Amino acid sequence: MSIAQNQDSVFDKLSQQAEERLEEAEAEAPAEWGEELELAEGEKFFGRFLDTTAHPATQRTVRLLLAPDKTSTWYRDRTVLTSEMDRVRPQRGDYIVIARGDDKEGKSGPYHLYAVAVAPCADPLPEGVSDDIPFS
Repeated sequence: MSIAQNQDSVFDKLSQQAEERLEEAEAEAPAEWGEELELAEGEKFFGRFLDTTAHPATQRTVRLLLAPDKTSTWYRDRTVLTSEMDRVRPQRGDYIVIARGDDKEGKSGPYHLYAVAVAPCADPLPEGVSDDIPFS
């Protein structure tokens, strides 16, 4: 087998692996998590923090939240947002505000800027939000 044929064979296998991984990454989250939260520049989320868990298909960290209208939502961790969550360390049931700032240009490309604030909440979570983590 020539070097070019061997290279093509390797690229074919890698392409198939990448396609399989892409299918996994696009897998839907559990229905009980609700819709994925995607904030636009300048937008804020107000609600309550529920939990940190892993997406079942990708094993990437996700944060589960409860909106004021009592609907569940979630988001995938992003580098700056992860740093903010590590800084404020929300507990289950805490009030949380997530603000997305203007996108910035970093050394390796553009990134989203986030700020997070939390406050304790003594109110119980609404009925139907189980103490089981993340939901039941």
